[in-house]
Amino acid sequence: MKSHEEQGSQTQLESTAQPNSDNSDIGQSPPPPPDKGLQAWLQVAGVFFCWFNSWSGHHSPNGFDILLTRRIFRGLSNAFGVFQTYYEQELPQSPSVISWIGSIQALLLIGVGILAGPAYDAGFFTELIWTGTVLVPFGFMMTSLASKFWQIILAQGVIVGIGMGCLFIPSVSILPQWFSQRRVLANALAASGASFGGTIYPILLYRLLNYTSVGFPWAVRILGFFALGTSLVSCALLKVRSTPPKRRLLFDFKAYREPPFALYTISLFFALIGIYIPTFYIQLHALKAHSPPMASTNMAAYILPILNAGAIPGRIVPGFVANKTGVLNLFSLLLAWAGIVTLCWPAVTNLAGLIVYALVYGFAFGGILSLPPPAVMALSPDLGVVGTRFGTCVSLASFGVLIGTPIGGAILHSKKTDITDNFLGLQLFAGLVLLIGAGVCLLARSMKVGWELKGKI
Repeated sequence: MKSHEEQGSQTQLESTAQPNSDNSDIGQSPPPPPDKGLQAWLQVAGVFFCWFNSWSGHHSPNGFDILLTRRIFRGLSNAFGVFQTYYEQELPQSPSVISWIGSIQALLLIGVGILAGPAYDAGFFTELIWTGTVLVPFGFMMTSLASKFWQIILAQGVIVGIGMGCLFIPSVSILPQWFSQRRVLANALAASGASFGGTIYPILLYRLLNYTSVGFPWAVRILGFFALGTSLVSCALLKVRSTPPKRRLLFDFKAYREPPFALYTISLFFALIGIYIPTFYIQLHALKAHSPPMASTNMAAYILPILNAGAIPGRIVPGFVANKTGVLNLFSLLLAWAGIVTLCWPAVTNLAGLIVYALVYGFAFGGILSLPPPAVMALSPDLGVVGTRFGTCVSLASFGVLIGTPIGGAILHSKKTDITDNFLGLQLFAGLVLLIGAGVCLLARSMKVGWELKGKI
């Protein structure tokens, strides 16, 4: 199949895709991405709302779009920190048990995304995005009717998680088909949707619960209607220009025979164990870590959105810096940054300090979640196998998401004392596992380029 050599390496990858208009032009190369025009920029708006309502970037449906997946974001799922605090106040279950709702949601989001990749390859783009558009609001509607804990897990954890997994596939597959030279700009604009979602949804839920008389059931239903409306924008705007000419492998576990790849997967596993603990428990910390509380209930509700605001530059800047520093070097640095800052978290005793911590940690949080796709790309022998290798890496590393916050919740209630005494253990655990992840990533880097400071990958 002839490639468009004059477009450079990025267009070479894109030129291997086939038109998808009527499935009749199998094997023909599509034209290069237009890089301009109303239709192209409408795709940015459509992907903006995909990220607004999901968590994107844990999977690349095929090799040529891995260049887009430089960011991993949480939009709607970032509101779970508010749910966590509300459930702990209203349900008899411990924080560890409650956090399984968000952990299952995140695991299914990743797992469904990996499994949905072949469905996208087979041309089921429309079916995927409409399935997500229906399941996310439906899951919230069922959450509003739940009266037992297992029903909340099924509705909010399983149904919403599956819906988000279906939604994020379009967000990593569309823009490379429309942009080449302006891809970084287009991706940054679209990716800001997750930051807006991670800021708006928690505030919306808190305001509905505390400043209106609608109550929890209708507050969750309003979230569902909001998600439905914004997802419909994506359904109306997104348009596929091409699909890959051949189906990729779902996994390639032979890649673990390469020490740098295996070590990076271990590093990502530790990173995912610790990275979400502050986002789940920072609001609870503001209310219960000290007596009297360092923040009012009203102010505590804005700590998580502040953290997400700090993540906005953290998600964008690494995409421009990684080419100069090396992606594994930058990933190690950000993990160490997050770990050290989290180990300093116990020293925070007032609201101003907590806001500073949220902003500083938020930057590292966004950066860490933006780098795994290009890291896997750097550790792959050629770009044609990056999609498969990323699914292979995340299939194991994602279990860190599943176990991290429940372990944190168990630590929080590990003593028969007031919860105030246990935040130190939670903070030390999160900080140390992040530092372990940084150390293992440095080892992976050394296995690839040695210990010289100038070496980068």
